[in-house]
Amino acid sequence: MRRLLATLVTACALPAQADVVELYVNSAFNQGIAGVVVRAPTGGGALWSPTDLSGDPTSGSLALYGPAGRYSLLLCVRPAETLPIGRYVFDFSLRSQGSAPALVVSEGIFAFGGDDPVNDGPCDGPWTAYLRFAGQTAVTAPARIGSSIPTHAFPLLSVIVQVDKTDAGPLLVDDWSVSVDTDVIFRDVDDAAQLFTL
Repeated sequence: MRRLLATLVTACALPAQADVVELYVNSAFNQGIAGVVVRAPTGGGALWSPTDLSGDPTSGSLALYGPAGRYSLLLCVRPAETLPIGRYVFDFSLRSQGSAPALVVSEGIFAFGGDDPVNDGPCDGPWTAYLRFAGQTAVTAPARIGSSIPTHAFPLLSVIVQVDKTDAGPLLVDDWSVSVDTDVIFRDVDDAAQLFTL
């Protein structure tokens, strides 16, 4: 009994630690935009830029070019291939900056089954959870939008960025990422695992 009590006291005295795993399933995303489905107006598109919003020539970002209009970036990731069945906190984040204000919408859609990037978009299937966050980019400084959702690691996750450009100038998307904390009680955002990141 004394040994059991000592064990319980010792266990209660330990500091709470967030259970974070490393999920670099697409580590090359920092060096390219392979896997991103781009939908753009005629004459528009997306290119990899070796320079990010801070001017770092080794970090990289995604550059939207072309006329004013709606641009969509779609990426399909599969959390269930890396995470066991359980409930997690998924943090969505991105920064963007253009030569004129632009409406930026970030969406995360968790779904079962299906993967049709040509017709319906990546990870198309019945939804299980949905997250949407909108923001207005700044003209002179990068604007960051972010949000989080606690949910289970279902097989498919669509990560979508929708940009309504208001001019023909380039717009950079940087720090586009999803981080995952496997402990929904004790958050550890500074050391969260990266499901993907620019």
